[in-house]
Parts: sequence; structure tokens; C-alpha cells
Amino acid sequence: MHSNRLGWILLAPTLVVLFFFGVLPFVYVVYVAFHNWNPFAANPDMVFNWADNFRKVVFDAQFLASLGVTLAFVFFAVLSELILGYFLAQAFMKEFPGKAFFRTIHTLPLIMAPIIVGSVWKLMMT
Repeated sequence: MHSNRLGWILLAPTLVVLFFFGVLPFVYVVYVAFHNWNPFAANPDMVFNWADNFRKVVFDAQFLASLGVTLAFVFFAVLSELILGYFLAQAFMKEFPGKAFFRTIHTLPLIMAPIIVGSVWKLMMT
């Protein structure tokens, strides 16, 4: 029982920080999203307007055009990545001269990020 209480005591500061910097801003954003509010107006009163803000966005022509462009970009980007990944995987399954070099070059970006982060932390802690 004692170790359980100690765990909650040690976890409490993190939970408080997460509440103030995560939960409260989220609740405030949801509150503001359902109000008509201009903070730069002479009289910045918040008027509750249900979902009118969302209705305006969903039926806006510019938003719909942007959504179409975004969906097309996502479709073609994912499709091209899948095709390229498939053919690279097929190529790396076969034996060819320089296979180890190309596999290393392909894997290098995955390895570099943790190495750099670890090096930066090591520099900060020394």
C-alpha cells in the first residue's frame, strides 16, 4: 500500500501539469468553438451560436476546394509511397553487388535521429 501511495505522490506533479497545459486549453477551445467571438472588437462579447461556426466552415467553397486538394495529395502520396516501398523491398530481397551499401544508406535516416537526440542529451547533461 505504501509503494502505491508513493507512486501517486510522484505522479501528481505530472498530472497537474498535464491538466493545466492539456485538459484546460482543450476545454477552453471547445467552449470558444461554439461561440461567436471577435477578441479584437470594441465589445468582445461571446455569443453562443451552437454549431454555426462549424456549419460555415463545412459549406465554405474555399474549404471544400482545399479539402479536395488535400485528399488528392494524400491519395497520390500514399499510393506512390506504397508502390516505391514495394519495389524497394523486392529489390533488397535479391542479391546484387552493393546490396549492403544500399541497405545501409536506406536505413541510415532511421538510425540518425535517436543518435542525435542521445548526443544532444549527453552534451546537455555534462
